[in-house]
Amino acid sequence: MIDVVVVGFDRALASAITGLADLFALAGVTWNRIEGRDAERLFNVRIATELGQPVRCINGLQLASHLNFADIIGGSAKVDALIVPTIGGPIEEVLADTEALRALI
Repeated sequence: MIDVVVVGFDRALASAITGLADLFALAGVTWNRIEGRDAERLFNVRIATELGQPVRCINGLQLASHLNFADIIGGSAKVDALIVPTIGGPIEEVLADTEALRALI
């Protein structure tokens, strides 16, 4: 299984996070169902935030996280792909508030 981590930060687009999670979670599942085969997940998708806190998305939704950045930096979390979703808020403000994110990537 491939481990995909979507980086969560305040004022991200919720759909950029949930859309990625849906896309990867269903890869290998939908086609197999259509073909009448056993569904097999190919990706383990998780969300990581700086301190493991929920992501407060630009539209007001809050998404729970599975990991914190220290899990990734310290190597305790297996990560094959790290994805940074779309910034929904003013770019300069979000980047100024996300020093830990910049250090992570």
